[in-house]
Amino acid sequence: AGEDQIVYSGVGGIGQVTLDGSGSTDPAGGELTYIWTWTIDGQTYDANSVSPTIDLPAGAHLIDLIVSNGIEDSVPDQVVVTVVESVESTLWLFPRVVNRYGYQPRIMAWLRLPKGIAKDQVKSDQALLLYPGGIEATSQQAIQLARGDNALTFVYAWFDRPEVMTAVPDNGKAEFRVVGALEGGGYFHGTDTIMIVEWVYHADH
Repeated sequence: AGEDQIVYSGVGGIGQVTLDGSGSTDPAGGELTYIWTWTIDGQTYDANSVSPTIDLPAGAHLIDLIVSNGIEDSVPDQVVVTVVESVESTLWLFPRVVNRYGYQPRIMAWLRLPKGIAKDQVKSDQALLLYPGGIEATSQQAIQLARGDNALTFVYAWFDRPEVMTAVPDNGKAEFRVVGALEGGGYFHGTDTIMIVEWVYHADH
């Protein structure tokens, strides 16, 4: 069933992992079938290929693999997949009130990462994403105050306002989530709520 794996969750706390049953062989050279099974909250799931990609919530998951040559089933082999939750960060969005038909071209996101995460741990070549919509930041920058265990890193990002308005068709309070990547495969995220209004300007005659 391959080596134990550690993966990081993305949006919604779900991590994707590709299992590996390619190490299984039949001494007679026969064709093999693969049955992977695992349990989440008391419900059993399965997959039936040599290397399926599956979604798992945060936590440690014990996954069984049984291989069959059509005549005999193997003894179950097990692999442990641990899904690590993305790092909770503090997010502020500006402006706090957005006019759907306003002239401001961008919405700014300001994230404060937990103490101890250094600037160079932020994956600068991967755009931050804003949800709903999965909108990529048009530009972003990470800055760091202090070093070592006292490091305090801030990430600034800008998103196209018309794109954001398209992703959120209703006015009123709207909750957004911004997700960024860390070197080594981890993620950080933050959520914030802003007000969306609809003001139409009329010229005086």
